[in-house]
Amino acid sequence: MPSNHYNVFVPDEGPTDSKILFVGEAPGSDDHEQKRPFIGTSGQILTAALSNLGVEREEVRLANLCHYRPYQNKFENLIGSDALKEGINLLHQYIKLVKPYVIVPLGAQPLEALTGKTGIGKWRGSIISYIHDESIKVIPTYHPAAVLRDSTLYPTFKLDLRRIIEDAHFRERNLPIRKYVIDPRGIDLEYWTQELCGARELAVDIETVTGSQHILSVAFSPSKDLGVCIVPLDESRKSAIARILSSPARKIFQFGTFDYRQLTDNGYQVIDAEAQELGRLYWWDTMVAQHVLAPELPRSLGYLTSVMTREPYYKTEGRSNIPSDTKSWSSKANKEALYVYNAKDTCCTFEIYEQQVPEINHDVLHPDTFDFEMSMLETFDEMGAAGMFVDEARRQLLEEVLVARWAKRQFVLDRLCGFVTNVHSPKLAKILYDKDKVGLPLRKTREGSVTTKEDAIVGLIAFCKGKLDEVVREDTILQWKVKLAICETILEIRGIRKNLSSYILAQNKKGIKRARADGRVHSVYKITTETARTASSKYHDGTGFNAQTLPRDPVDIPEELLTLATEGVKLVLQLGPDDYDIEEGDEED
Repeated sequence: MPSNHYNVFVPDEGPTDSKILFVGEAPGSDDHEQKRPFIGTSGQILTAALSNLGVEREEVRLANLCHYRPYQNKFENLIGSDALKEGINLLHQYIKLVKPYVIVPLGAQPLEALTGKTGIGKWRGSIISYIHDESIKVIPTYHPAAVLRDSTLYPTFKLDLRRIIEDAHFRERNLPIRKYVIDPRGIDLEYWTQELCGARELAVDIETVTGSQHILSVAFSPSKDLGVCIVPLDESRKSAIARILSSPARKIFQFGTFDYRQLTDNGYQVIDAEAQELGRLYWWDTMVAQHVLAPELPRSLGYLTSVMTREPYYKTEGRSNIPSDTKSWSSKANKEALYVYNAKDTCCTFEIYEQQVPEINHDVLHPDTFDFEMSMLETFDEMGAAGMFVDEARRQLLEEVLVARWAKRQFVLDRLCGFVTNVHSPKLAKILYDKDKVGLPLRKTREGSVTTKEDAIVGLIAFCKGKLDEVVREDTILQWKVKLAICETILEIRGIRKNLSSYILAQNKKGIKRARADGRVHSVYKITTETARTASSKYHDGTGFNAQTLPRDPVDIPEELLTLATEGVKLVLQLGPDDYDIEEGDEED
């Protein structure tokens, strides 16, 4: 048997004239045994989902990149093998001969092999082209094995399959045709300003320098087919933006509390009289509507675009041109690409809005729920803008106390281990698991890599407590008490470090002050959870933090801890990415 695969050939299956070709990675154990592709549990998920949508297994072509099951069921064992190269070559020959209407890469490896693109989570659902023939349509989706591991992917998987089945009726990609007006000036600027001011509805979106309030561009769409991007570099263009934002048009946003606050802080007024009559900050938020319609599904503009429009994925390409600071924007960024990206965002937002309106109105409960959530946006905006006052003297005292407590616990941990021990260092695994050191049983992730993350340490604590219930000899009891103390101290130190780095230190990991010039910490609030509870994150300009996770436990301040503060200051230099709270990304964009 070759070292990289078994020697049982599993042929493709299904009619050779099928309009749909599904392509997986390689046969699994059940496929190997029965010499049929997609016959195991993951294949059954695919078959059942297709049947539910009116298509039987016998109607589609089922294939894999490789016809042989990889050793240890790991596809990476096939990389570079003759078996994989042969399988991919045969697949390309088949596609060239048959020219199916839709090719469906199932997962990351088939996506890359058939389109040259990477990132199945980004490209799934997109209508793209086959790598060797742009006339052949490709619509990727998750591999059913991934759906089996994570059932939350199933609704999206089924939505993709529905699109694939519908698209199997025609060869064309039928992508949207949109017009983008980029940075109009002079007479053109006035013409488009009047056109937009006269629109019944306007989708609005802004682009800013990352983590700042510097607006780079503002785009407007009066329909899904037209996007106008204005760059506020002089008074005439700023005035045009202000006129459009104050026009009678209904304003439509995606995660609009971000745009609304940024525009407001930059001196613009977003006026929406009809919305205000209903108690709303603005007329419509596509993220809020998605939360009402399908709270269990993602709400980002990228996701909504993938399931409600035929626009292929474009967010990575566009975001690559968003600068991290004003200097990089002026010297390196592809400005034209960013402006088109901005305009495309508003076109997609408008198209999504058009689909959401009838869906919201179709259900008897949805309109009231949507009205309630939209009415909360003004409160969220006011909460974020008001912020929380920071008692700087108290903050400094808490920092000193926590650093001192860290120093004290670090002293204990180093002596228990017999080594200087950084609780977030990769070397911690060697200290904990080597037999000639602490000698605890190895903990691994689901993927098989060694881990010292929190769940692993919690598991080790339980293991140590179990051992203490079993052993009887005094020296053995002492050994396990030491090991237990090591694990508990690691978690305690991590908690101290997290509180320091995420909330107490005056600056965050990027060197940005947490409090703004007004001496207050600001946060962004929104409804994003399935249960409709609020969530929060750092403020629009990169300051602040997630105020909802702010620790509320009282902190004792014993006098002796303060004496350790000075020698503990150097420990702060150890703080790294693992110490900080994971901030919510701009996925709503």
